[in-house]
Amino acid sequence: MNVVIYTRDMEPITIIDLPLWALELAERRAHVQVEVINPVLLEPTSESVQIQSITARAVTLEFTPIRLGSARSWIITTRDEVLAMLLRPSWLPGQRGSINQYERTVRELSKALVDALSRGAGGN
Repeated sequence: MNVVIYTRDMEPITIIDLPLWALELAERRAHVQVEVINPVLLEPTSESVQIQSITARAVTLEFTPIRLGSARSWIITTRDEVLAMLLRPSWLPGQRGSINQYERTVRELSKALVDALSRGAGGN
């Protein structure tokens, strides 16, 4: 389910697709921790490529229940504002078309670049 994560000052940080288990856990507890995995960084050296270890940290999401008529919902906040920005964003339906087009364009340009370099058009 897409949810908006806010700072404690109610500034929106990001929208994520929160798994159902987290919402079910929020029914019993006031907070849930969601893991943030840092990307693997490759650092080339003169002899080999070293891969840094994958590290994981957690963002604590705090759920404050609210009632909208007969419906129950939550305001989800976090104190881990900077870390929350590393969560994988979920796009709203109105944004998805533009994101898909952007991703297609990047794939096409990447393929064209690889093709050009493989034909020797890279200036060599």
